Amino acid sequence: MKIFSICFIMLIFISTFARAGEDKYEPNDRWQDANIILLNFQIPYSTYEWFQRHNFYNTDDVDWVKFYAVKDELYTISVQYLSPKCNAMIDIYKSDGETLARRQVNYWGQGEDEEATFACEADGVYYAKISQCNTDIKGCYAEYGEDTDYTLILTIPAGKIGFLECNVIPKDSDAVIATTGAGSLMLWENGYYYLPHISGWWTLKACAKGYEYHKDIFVKGPPEITQVDINLEPLPGYNVTSDLWIRAVIHTMEKGPIEAIWKKGGEDETAGGHRVIWGYFYANLSDVDWGSENNPDVFVKIWFDANGRLDVNFFHVSVPEITVYSDYPFDCGADQEGRTTMEQRYVRHYYMDDEAHSEVKTENGSPPEGHSPPTGNPAGDMTINNLRFGSVINTEEKGPIEAVWRLGGQDDTAGGHQVVWGHFYADPLNVTWGSRENPDLFVKIWFDAGGRVDVNFFHVSVPGIEVYSDFPNDGVYDQKGTTVLDNRYVRHEYWK
Repeated sequence: MKIFSICFIMLIFISTFARAGEDKYEPNDRWQDANIILLNFQIPYSTYEWFQRHNFYNTDDVDWVKFYAVKDELYTISVQYLSPKCNAMIDIYKSDGETLARRQVNYWGQGEDEEATFACEADGVYYAKISQCNTDIKGCYAEYGEDTDYTLILTIPAGKIGFLECNVIPKDSDAVIATTGAGSLMLWENGYYYLPHISGWWTLKACAKGYEYHKDIFVKGPPEITQVDINLEPLPGYNVTSDLWIRAVIHTMEKGPIEAIWKKGGEDETAGGHRVIWGYFYANLSDVDWGSENNPDVFVKIWFDANGRLDVNFFHVSVPEITVYSDYPFDCGADQEGRTTMEQRYVRHYYMDDEAHSEVKTENGSPPEGHSPPTGNPAGDMTINNLRFGSVINTEEKGPIEAVWRLGGQDDTAGGHQVVWGHFYADPLNVTWGSRENPDLFVKIWFDAGGRVDVNFFHVSVPGIEVYSDFPNDGVYDQKGTTVLDNRYVRHEYWK
């Protein structure tokens, strides 16, 4: 009975040699369509697929697979149990799917095993491309169709092996799970992940879009099964777009850190093909008595440049300290984190060429040194309590132009303070990039119950913007200043 079973299995295996149709892993002819291949320790368990059976069913067929590799570990891609007409060649690529980590391994002829081993230089996803040996290599003659099957196996040097099982909650979170000891886990169904795993200390990481980054450290000994329940916590913050996530945490004296609420102001697209989104964060009234939709704490302007750069600009308005975050493209957690304070008013997160960067500026509210007081006299706008203010934008196209004021809102706080906010923008009749949805200068005015008046100007874009204020209004501006890219914050203070 035992001999019959072995022969029956071999008969099934050999009968697959003649197959000419697509194998079950198609389509996988591009690195973007690569299937996951799991580490194989040649100890089948449960429904774990410990090899992949492929073929070259037509002249355009190549097979791509992907796997997570850990720095300083050796990995071997093996092509075994070849059909008579299979002459496989192996290329291994780095995480971009284009940069070679190991080139064209093809030492033997048709029907003979091949293997490619490489030392991983950095944690990440790697790709293997398996193709029929082509005519560019001496001695190769590629055939396709029947009898081109082969078995693909991924291994690391032998060690004591166990198994890792993970149950992820919520089940529909579509998490990406990886460990420092082996690689990425394959999702089977309903939030269940499974992988053979080496023994020793290792770290498990789980990342799911819309959830906080999860990390656990384990030690495990074979041949046991390690079972892990991963409870993912919803990620605070907001998706401004499907690819961009932002968040702000306000550090209050009353409640400590609280989540800020995002309020989108508007968006537009310029004549140059740039996209702008603006808005602000504010404190929730249920957390602090000064929280209000019309009391901004952090202004935000987001610029999607037509050349591919993304700028996320945060302008600190009030309260002692606010931590700001962003992630692009959005997966889980934050790519960038910064802290804005009363001295560190401007934080910029920018993304370019698949890299994340940040910039911080410390400013005291005084106009920049070396700039003479502006001499303009804009008509300006009146606000509550007999305060007049105005702005002039110095453009490259038209020289100085008077900016247009757009009121955002106003409110009274529980403490008897009054707030007015909004922004200045360039008139679209003067410049092509002018738009009421493209702020050039954010403004927040604070009438303190104690008698102090703060007029806060926050320079957003363009080289130089002049700011003016008059309190109480008598037709002549009392204070003037210039905001520039290197000195974005100017504050005018008055006392009643």
